[in-house]
Amino acid sequence: MGRILLLAWAGLITAGAGCDLFVGPPQNVVEPPPLTVAPSPVRRLTAEELNRTLRDLFRVSSLPTVEITEDRGKDFAQEVQHQQVADLYVDQLRAGVIAVTDVAAANQAAWLVRQPAGADDEVAVINETLQLLLPRAFRRAVLDDERQRYVDFFASRRQAGDPFTVSVQLMLQAMLQSPSFIYRLELDGSAANADSRGRVPVGSTEMASRLSYFLWGSMPDDELLQAGINGDLATSEGIQRQVDRLLADRRFVDAMISFHGQWLDFDRINSTNKSAERFPQYNQALSSSMRREADQFISLLVEEDTSLRALLTTRRTRLMPNLGPVYGVDVPGNDAAVDLPVERSGILTQAQFLASHGHGVEGSPILRGVYVLERLVCEAPPVPNPSINLTPPEPVDTGAPQTNRDRYRQHTQDPVCLSCHVAIDGIGFGLEGYDSIGQYRTVDNGLPVDDSGSLAGTRVGGSYAGAVELGQKLADSPVVHECVARHWFRFANGRREQTADRDDIAAATAAFTADDTAIPALLRALVVTDAFRLRRIQ
Repeated sequence: MGRILLLAWAGLITAGAGCDLFVGPPQNVVEPPPLTVAPSPVRRLTAEELNRTLRDLFRVSSLPTVEITEDRGKDFAQEVQHQQVADLYVDQLRAGVIAVTDVAAANQAAWLVRQPAGADDEVAVINETLQLLLPRAFRRAVLDDERQRYVDFFASRRQAGDPFTVSVQLMLQAMLQSPSFIYRLELDGSAANADSRGRVPVGSTEMASRLSYFLWGSMPDDELLQAGINGDLATSEGIQRQVDRLLADRRFVDAMISFHGQWLDFDRINSTNKSAERFPQYNQALSSSMRREADQFISLLVEEDTSLRALLTTRRTRLMPNLGPVYGVDVPGNDAAVDLPVERSGILTQAQFLASHGHGVEGSPILRGVYVLERLVCEAPPVPNPSINLTPPEPVDTGAPQTNRDRYRQHTQDPVCLSCHVAIDGIGFGLEGYDSIGQYRTVDNGLPVDDSGSLAGTRVGGSYAGAVELGQKLADSPVVHECVARHWFRFANGRREQTADRDDIAAATAAFTADDTAIPALLRALVVTDAFRLRRIQ
């Protein structure tokens, strides 16, 4: 039954989910009809959201992780086009739910209202528990007859001879595979109340889930859910009161780590290999510490300066001791907060980025340049022609030593490549002050490193010297501010932006820039946009 329900809902979600993307500035763009608005996708919980929701639902810290395979490409798992439900998902969900309910049933004291006084009291206990548990699991008010179906199911298993704990497990498994748990359903509103664009306000209860999964990556807590049920989230003022509280909660760190980890591709370091001869110190322990630093860095930003400017320019981070030699600093203990040397400037000079965008022996100006263009400037270069040789350039015998920059400059002198590589190399060459595992250097192959760079091939424009100046220029750029707002828009709304969303993104970007790129200012602006507060009647 679970497979049928989930696959049926998958068909509903897929229908009408395609959209024409608004990509980049409006250059020779043919505008769609003025009333065209993006569809409001029905979203299911991502793997991260599912596991955090289970943790918060049962309040059991030792729950096993439900392993769900997600293939999101360069997008967010929150975007609905990556949330197809196939047999593999259903099988993985079932296996995970069985493991979770085994542990939850063994820790009944954490979520069961009380222990039964005897066999005759068991149904009453389950009914009392579900009065509290089901609204939290389904993130909405639950009707009596809906709750009674679960009570009756539990009673039928007991009557069939299953032990109390087994009957509880089976009841929980049915609940956790229900579409009401797996999907973020938004069913309020009728076409009669739609505006001229076919949109209705998101219901107050549904808004509680939109806010919690956006800002916490998990289910609403009791206060937020009750505010939704009471109708308090039907106004901008009510939303902002809760947003302030959510941003001050420790769970906001989870959402920040999830967003940045996906946007900036932190996991890439996990599959990065280096030459053992060139970098004997590089091993799994070191790469794991690089990956750990990325999350700890975001956590530190939330504590000290939650801004794009800090992300790109701060010298503060948290390190494991084995990363100290890479950065040239002493690290007094695990995840110790340290100030890095002056040649470091935010995320673009961290080892996880530099190492994961370098080859086995040398750094890669191309990989590093493309990354910045895609993630921070929103000007992804076109896919290279299949006939182009993409292998790293080998040293050329010129009778004189060459730097890595020299080799790549020769590799891209072909006029066919030049149009793209003006922007790519202009950024990538400016990061040549760091080798393939992120160590700072001033000499390459016996020659001085040239880390001058240019953004002339992008809408940012200008030139710079080295990664520190690059981080500052990007942090100051309205182009980057708009790009970051666009990524947060996708994360919040589960879809890519369309032309009809331009005003929403512009308003959020303006608030972001006005508050010196404070991330909370951007998020407060996004939650009161039409895209977040309204949904289209399908």
